[in-house]
Amino acid sequence: MNVDPRKAATSAIPFPGPENYLPEVYVAKDRALGMVNLTRGRHTLSFVCTGKDPHSVGYNFGLNDVVLEKVPSLVEEVDQVRTDEAPVSANSSSAGPIYRGHPLSYYLAKLNSAPRGQKASVLQAIGEFTSDGAPAIQRLDSFLSDDSTDVRAAAISSLAKIGADNPSGIPGLIKGLSDSDPTIRGLSALALKSIGPNAAAATTQLAQSLSDPMESVRVAAGEALGAIGPAASAVTPALAARLSDKNEGRLVSRTAMEALGRIGPRAQAALPALKEIAEKTGPESIAAQTIRLIEGKEVPTYY
Repeated sequence: MNVDPRKAATSAIPFPGPENYLPEVYVAKDRALGMVNLTRGRHTLSFVCTGKDPHSVGYNFGLNDVVLEKVPSLVEEVDQVRTDEAPVSANSSSAGPIYRGHPLSYYLAKLNSAPRGQKASVLQAIGEFTSDGAPAIQRLDSFLSDDSTDVRAAAISSLAKIGADNPSGIPGLIKGLSDSDPTIRGLSALALKSIGPNAAAATTQLAQSLSDPMESVRVAAGEALGAIGPAASAVTPALAARLSDKNEGRLVSRTAMEALGRIGPRAQAALPALKEIAEKTGPESIAAQTIRLIEGKEVPTYY
């Protein structure tokens, strides 16, 4: 499972910490288990209980799904594409930023000659230049209308890595929120989440994504708004609406509460909806903790 190491900086809040303990049982968010090299053949994945952590009051544990993803060798795929540009020495003063021995221009040239099945790998390589890949943003944007979902996803991934330090990559991610494929819409929201407060320009579109027909996209949009934090206060009513919708899934509602907690005192408009929930769920519930965060009060931890 490949995880982007970039993390949005947010203030500490009393939602699932390293131990993942809470006073209620719910469907948790996905957790990356790491990357391993597997040999050919059958493998067994085991979860072993070795005791009870002192933070925990019970042994509740559940597992919904295990997702395995093969991570391709990006460099090998890119190097299979022919180009007339010769490799540039990393010691060359004119080379500029280098990735795997080649400058950005090398990968841009690869896009011209890459077979359709290998364009996604080249686009992903461009993202490895992070903020130094800014000159490629316009080119990346041009692939957001490609017929291939893999190609559009690769362009989104690279725009996220570039946009973390360069706001010029954010418009492409905003465009991805309205893609016809829910996978791309979700990836775009998660990309904006990885950028954090610097993605504040996307708050309006993310608020619209809270009404997306796909629950996974709504969750991703809520997480992105939470990562943006106080700068997303203008869309507090949209987050509160998720709490008032009786047909909304529990995970979306929870994500909306977490986002409101991260927005903090600027999310006063959500207090009526939160108090209605807290009356039913009790003083140790996420709703009650979110209310305290919005009111600027100290929040006790229960995990």
